[in-house]
Amino acid sequence: MENTLAMSEIIKFQTNLQKLWGYPAVKLREKVLINNALEDTKKYESINYIDLSSINKENGNVENIKKIHGDFPSRARQKVYDGDLLVSTLSGSMKAIAIIDSKTENMIASTGFFVIRHTSNLLKNFLMFILRTNLFQELLKRESSGAIMASINQSEFLNLKIPLPPIEIQEQIAKEISQRREKAKALQIESKAILESAKKEVEKMILGG
Repeated sequence: MENTLAMSEIIKFQTNLQKLWGYPAVKLREKVLINNALEDTKKYESINYIDLSSINKENGNVENIKKIHGDFPSRARQKVYDGDLLVSTLSGSMKAIAIIDSKTENMIASTGFFVIRHTSNLLKNFLMFILRTNLFQELLKRESSGAIMASINQSEFLNLKIPLPPIEIQEQIAKEISQRREKAKALQIESKAILESAKKEVEKMILGG
């Protein structure tokens, strides 16, 4: 059985965030602006495509930007830039939430994301942390609708309330998140290097080198 939060807990959290967190609760629509512009990709010979599978759902990193030459996916319609926050709209991939950390040219994201470029007194790293928590993941799923491919629409998303601590507290949290992500990335690189070294050693043994 799926481990979900009771509806009473969800309602209590949404209606009384200030008491639970100790900070004022604000609707996302008061603090973020979603980019709704669609890009005409016909003018590109090639694009660097970011879809839901490009996001590492464990650590929130963009790890698989796909270089595509012509015949672009129909969902490849959103021009994105370094620093944009991508938030999945689809229920089955709600943890596909990440901030782009790349200055690669011609980056185009799937329409399966909300693209947040501008915020007011709200750090994107802090917002990413909030949206990736189990509680907010449950809220996002509960607000999703659709029989075949459930998704959350823009209005429902912007009506979600989040706790809004002072900017200095957000900076502390964002710094901690950044440090942990860098550590995780370093460990991942190290583990790949160890694996590659082991493979080479095995090859030498097999080939008698």
